[in-house]
Amino acid sequence: MKKVTLSAIAMLFLAGMLSAQVNEQSPVFSKSVNSVKGVWDVLTTFNTAMPGEQAVEISGQYIYTAMWQTSGMIRKYNSLTGAIADSFEIPGVAAGIRDLCFDGTYFYGRAGATGSSIYQMDFTTKTLVSTISLGSATVRHLCYDPTLDGGNGGFWAGDWATLSSHKKDGTLISSVTVPTEFASNYGSQFDNVTAGGPYIWFFSQDATAPKVDIVQYHIASNSIVSTHDCSTVPGIDAANALAGGLGGSSTVIPGKFILVANVQQDPNMVIIFDMGNVGINDPESAGAFKLYPNPAQTILNINADSRISHITVFNAVGQVVEAPVVNSMNYTLNTGDYQPGVYFVQIASEKGTSTRKFVVSE
Repeated sequence: MKKVTLSAIAMLFLAGMLSAQVNEQSPVFSKSVNSVKGVWDVLTTFNTAMPGEQAVEISGQYIYTAMWQTSGMIRKYNSLTGAIADSFEIPGVAAGIRDLCFDGTYFYGRAGATGSSIYQMDFTTKTLVSTISLGSATVRHLCYDPTLDGGNGGFWAGDWATLSSHKKDGTLISSVTVPTEFASNYGSQFDNVTAGGPYIWFFSQDATAPKVDIVQYHIASNSIVSTHDCSTVPGIDAANALAGGLGGSSTVIPGKFILVANVQQDPNMVIIFDMGNVGINDPESAGAFKLYPNPAQTILNINADSRISHITVFNAVGQVVEAPVVNSMNYTLNTGDYQPGVYFVQIASEKGTSTRKFVVSE
């Protein structure tokens, strides 16, 4: 009887240890800023194959994750369905990647357990290109900023409560003395398209559950200007979830900036947030448009105050659904064969181009 009891205790202890190893909780905590900015509509969610796939980044129609405890393990998911498109290992890449970023060609992530260097990786050829030292900086969150170093590009990196900028060769540009609210940050994404920026968005673990806050950091003023609680997204285990990696893009969906958040739970959950319009979506320059009925079921009517030349419909992750040529001020989309969900229609007219969102319901 004694042996059975000890065995049971040992199994419980081991299970606890494994759980602790899969999820990473911050040792430092921040004070929330109770303001919210952004659209925050959820475009799609899906579960990863297993817990521990903390890092996340998006490129085109694919989302990539990295297993932080498994050397070189990368998973590739279809952004819309969450289906696994590929799983592969990159030789020479050690375990330890917590966050991923993308410069349009290569992916980058923390180099192993040391945390002061980053890997440059080619996910197409599945090879390690180089290892870049960031000096004394500890890397947990990591994002690419094309405007750093006079437009040559570089990185923002740091641990839970630190932040520094670096050239692409790793040379330090600046170390930031961050505000007291800046803490418990796991993943990050640069944003130079949202009005008033540039910003860096951080996925942060707060002091008490739910520990899934996305905070908006204003670079020029060195301040946190907004905080969004993600715990109400369906599927999040609000009592146990932790913030993980963060990615994003302003090119996957034309005219839209999106954030891709990776929630640590069992299994991890990936969320794509619509963060609003960018650039070409100025209705004053592009003309006036009416979309109805919205939500749509079988048809969506588009009326404009100028002649429409063509229309392109995208699904929630930027894949083209259809692209009819138009020569009229009015057009009707047949949406009866569309899958229910969020869509974007890019309308090019004599006055300019605008991207609008619509929903197809069952």
